[in-house]
Amino acid sequence: LRRVRGKKNKESVYYKIGRFVFDTQKQLLSIDDRSTKLTTKEKEEMISYFHQIISLNFGH
Repeated sequence: LRRVRGKKNKESVYYKIGRFVFDTQKQLLSIDDRSTKLTTKEKEEMISYFHQIISLNFGH
């Protein structure tokens, strides 16, 4: 059995689209003063969605 230490100083990445803010580290989707914790699968889908929006807007 080998133990591996995780990163101590994980940085959160925030995506902001309109009034929505998504914190990737805490897996929180927020709008105004309301927040909802997402599952890992929902988080992955949310990040994919944000990447699609960025690609459409900037032509990447």
